[in-house]
Amino acid sequence: MKSLLFKYIYEFIFSTCCVLLIQSCSDDYTTVRIEDELILADTISIDETFYPLNISAKINSFMPANVSGGFNITGNIPANAIIHVYVYKAGKEADENKCYAKGVYYSRKTGKIVPIHDNVQLQDGIYDIYMLSVFNSDFDKVPDFDPLTGKSKYVYNGTDYVWGKRNNVNINAKNNETIEFVLNHCATHYEVEFSGEQGYEIGNISSVRITAAKEESGSWSVATGIINPATSVEKEIDMDINNMVAECIMLPVEIYNDLTLSFLEETNETTKSYSLYIPCPRGKIFQGGYTYNYKVKIGSEKAIIE
Repeated sequence: MKSLLFKYIYEFIFSTCCVLLIQSCSDDYTTVRIEDELILADTISIDETFYPLNISAKINSFMPANVSGGFNITGNIPANAIIHVYVYKAGKEADENKCYAKGVYYSRKTGKIVPIHDNVQLQDGIYDIYMLSVFNSDFDKVPDFDPLTGKSKYVYNGTDYVWGKRNNVNINAKNNETIEFVLNHCATHYEVEFSGEQGYEIGNISSVRITAAKEESGSWSVATGIINPATSVEKEIDMDINNMVAECIMLPVEIYNDLTLSFLEETNETTKSYSLYIPCPRGKIFQGGYTYNYKVKIGSEKAIIE
């Protein structure tokens, strides 16, 4: 009877000591539940420090394509433009790897970019950051990008695509200043200036149209900002005209034929219809990021491109 009592006392003391031992180790271990079974695991250290991505941007003008010694001018981007930001780990190209973080921002008159909803938050690290937007009447018309190829599914004429990139951006507590971007145009700009020959009073110019690149044959790359040139053209598109200068934006195009420019001249006496040919540049490519300027001289009998 006495030995049985000692046995119960020993088991009670042993169990109590085990419980106290486990409790004393609780500061050194984390309890993890796996499939409803409690186990003891090494303490898991998680860095939960994130920093907001603060950005600003300016934009380069189109580069003159057929003007000797041409250069572009940097200015503020339009206010209220929708900006899409894509973040990748440094050295991981956007057309080959999954995006690390992305966000949607809009531009203020000052050029500062602010988030529409929540700011992009990044941990300590080095990143490559891409900024893309479109400037036209529909600011939020940024194409969807295929996550596997990093390229857009659709691009359109009449849309001013812009792109910029910053490499090896170091994000940490000591280096969390505003990151400045310079954006470049990716589509092609055309400008046509109308004037009369000496002694001829030019009439009102209207219905200016130009042969357009075929939309289905182009795509836009996050990694490079390049819009692949279309290889064919389709129906004409309207050019905006103001003070005898017509202009439009369309996709880059690689062709072996000239583009067609058509317009009407209205005078007090009659309305004349003209159709001219814009010659292909060397290399047969109307390149993205460039502006192509032409002068049309109109006389009493004909019109020519100078």
